[in-house]
Amino acid sequence: MKCFYKLDCFWSYYLLVRIIYLLFAVLIFPRISTVNDPISYMTHPLPNASFSSTNLMYLLGGGIGKILGGFNVLSNLPFALVSFAMIRYVVEKLGLRRVLDEGYLFILLSLPTFCIWTSLCSKETIGLVYSSLLGLLFVRYWQGCYKLYFRDYVALFLCLLFKPQYLPWIVGILLYIRLVRKLKHLEIKVLFSVFYIGCIVGVLYLFRDLIDYYSLGVQYVFSFDADHSNSTRSTDVFNESGDFFRNAPWGMMVAFWGPTLQEAIHKPLHLLAFLESLYLFCYFLYLSKVVIVDFLLRWRFHLEVAMVYIILLGGILLVHYPFGVFNPGSATRYRDNFLFLFIIVLTSLYSYFRKEYRGKSFVA
Repeated sequence: MKCFYKLDCFWSYYLLVRIIYLLFAVLIFPRISTVNDPISYMTHPLPNASFSSTNLMYLLGGGIGKILGGFNVLSNLPFALVSFAMIRYVVEKLGLRRVLDEGYLFILLSLPTFCIWTSLCSKETIGLVYSSLLGLLFVRYWQGCYKLYFRDYVALFLCLLFKPQYLPWIVGILLYIRLVRKLKHLEIKVLFSVFYIGCIVGVLYLFRDLIDYYSLGVQYVFSFDADHSNSTRSTDVFNESGDFFRNAPWGMMVAFWGPTLQEAIHKPLHLLAFLESLYLFCYFLYLSKVVIVDFLLRWRFHLEVAMVYIILLGGILLVHYPFGVFNPGSATRYRDNFLFLFIIVLTSLYSYFRKEYRGKSFVA
C-alpha cells in the first residue's frame, strides 16, 4: 500500500508539473521566445504527398489543429500526454526509481527546456518517443537480449526520418555490443575495439569533404537566421576544410551546454537554461562516477563502457554540435531529441556497477 501510494504521488505530481509546463509553453513562452515551428505545424495546410519529417509534423499537427482550433492548450495536450506516458513507461519498466533518488530524478525529469519543448507539437516530442524506445533497446542489448520487437523498428524508422545523423552511432554501438560479447579473451576484445574505432575514424575521414559541405550548409542557415533569432554568437565557425573536426571538442561542449556564463548573465531565459545544463552535467557526472574513479584512482579501464561513451554519447554529440554551436536556444532545444536516451543509457550503466543490482535484470 505504501509503495502504491508513493508511486501514485510521484506520477500525480509529475503530471501536474507537465500540465503547468504546457500552459506556460502555449500561453506565455511564445511571447518571450521563438516558437515558430509548433505554431506552424498546427496552423499549416495539410501537406502534399511528399514524405519528410516536416511534412509528417504538418500532417499530424495540422490534422489535430484543424479539429481543435489551431495552436492552443487543448490541441497541444495530446503531445504533452504522450511525453508523460513515454517517460512513465520507461521509468517504471526500468525501475529507475529504485536506482536513483526520487527527488533528484523528479528534478531531472522536470527540467524547464526539456518539459517545454516536449509538451508541444514539436519534433522534440517525437524525439522523446524514439529516444525512449531506443534507450530500452540499448538496455536489452547490454543485457545480452538481441531480439528486435515491432516498437524497435518503429523507433529506428522515426530516428531515420527525424534525425538520420544519430542512427549510425546508435546502430554502431548495438552492433559493437553484439560482436564484442562473442569474443572470449580480453586481449582480443581490446584489439577488436581498436579496430572498430579505427573503422569509424576511417569512415569519417573518407566522408570528410561531405561533412564539411553539410557543416557549411548548417552554418549558412543559422547565418541567414541570425537577426531573427537574436543570437549574439558568431556564425563564422566553419571556414576551412577540416574545421568541423578541429572545432569539435569545443563545439560539442558548447552545443550540449547551451548558454555560456556570459550569455546567462545578460538574459533570464539563458540563465535558466544555463542552470539546467549545470544540473544535467553534475547529474551525468554522478552517474559516471564509478567509471571515472576506477580509471583515475584504481587504473581500471572498463572497455565496453568506454566504447559506449565514445561511440554512442560522443558520436551523437559530434553530429549535434553544428546545430547547437551557433545559437544557445537551438542548442538546448535540439538537445531534447537525445536527452532522455542519454539518461537511460547512463542510468543503466550506473546500475550495472551497483552491487545490489549486479546480475539482476534491469528491464521488467
